Formats: sequence, C-alpha cells, structure tokens
Amino acid sequence: MVRVSTARAPQYPDVFVTKTTLEEACKEAKALKTDDTSETKKCYTYDTETVKICKAKGVVLKE
Repeated sequence: MVRVSTARAPQYPDVFVTKTTLEEACKEAKALKTDDTSETKKCYTYDTETVKICKAKGVVLKE
C-alpha cells in the first residue's frame, strides 16, 4: 500500500520501504512484486487504491 509515512493502517503492519515521493514509492513497490505468496517481504498483490495512485504517477503495477 502506498501511503503517507505518518499514516497508520494496522491491517498492513509491515512497511517495506520509505520513500520521499509517491513516484519513488511506486517504483519500489513495482520492484518488490512477486507471484510467490511465501515471499513475505515482497508484494504479492496491491490494493486498488495503490494501483490507481501509482498509475497516476506513471508507474503501472501488475495486479
């Protein structure tokens, strides 16, 4: 989930990376994509809002 670093979302307790811009965060999220659910430190899926935000920043995330 791409979110402001001060935001709290207890349903998503792990923060994989912290970036200063949404574009940087989206690029990093894209680099962390995996299809293997056992890779707990990578992104197996993205929520709809993250996909939408990243697309607006020019980064297309595979759902």
